[in-house]
Amino acid sequence: NLGFDCPVGLLTTFSGAKSQAQCFTTPGYGRMSNRGSNGKITISSILCPVGTYNVGTNTAACQSCGPGLTTATNGSTSSGACLAPAGSMLDRGVGKLCKRGTFSTDLNNNATCEDCPLGITTAGEGSSSASACSLAQMGYYINPDNAEQALECPSDTYQDQEASITSCTPCPNGWKTQATAATGAPLCVAPPGYELLPDSNSITPCPVGAYKADWNRNP
Repeated sequence: NLGFDCPVGLLTTFSGAKSQAQCFTTPGYGRMSNRGSNGKITISSILCPVGTYNVGTNTAACQSCGPGLTTATNGSTSSGACLAPAGSMLDRGVGKLCKRGTFSTDLNNNATCEDCPLGITTAGEGSSSASACSLAQMGYYINPDNAEQALECPSDTYQDQEASITSCTPCPNGWKTQATAATGAPLCVAPPGYELLPDSNSITPCPVGAYKADWNRNP
């Protein structure tokens, strides 16, 4: 009698094989078995789908990539084909979403995601393109002439949101900030030698015979 061929994706690894059970996987295929109504077991194979792999020369099904990882194509032959998808990074065999303020644009095995430009962040985790870097961080504003650049709020202004905002808010009452990139109105204070008098809407110099040594809001 003539011999039978193994199913596609399976091969014997030695001469003289006596049964279909001795058909082993070739790389990129998984082995499957099915028991028919007559009790007979039939062996078949499957091309490993995206997100799985098999090194071959075994009787195993396709192996899943680690959590959060996938492959570029069907038929992958090793765990090295398991990569982090766009919006993720590879961390000790696991795919993890890029943190806010970072992104990745393609399948990768990088341990870090790319940072947004200084002073710019994203709306959430898992960003997959540089265009997701669109929100000014607190203390910054988006350059009206270049959406990919954030600038520090000038002295005596502040910006207390993470938003697509192109200007900072001036301090009220003539108050000043001690530095640029102020992140909120509480950082607007009267400098040494100035005070905000009751019922006044602007700070004034301390009068002759009085002084104020600190940055604060005391009258």
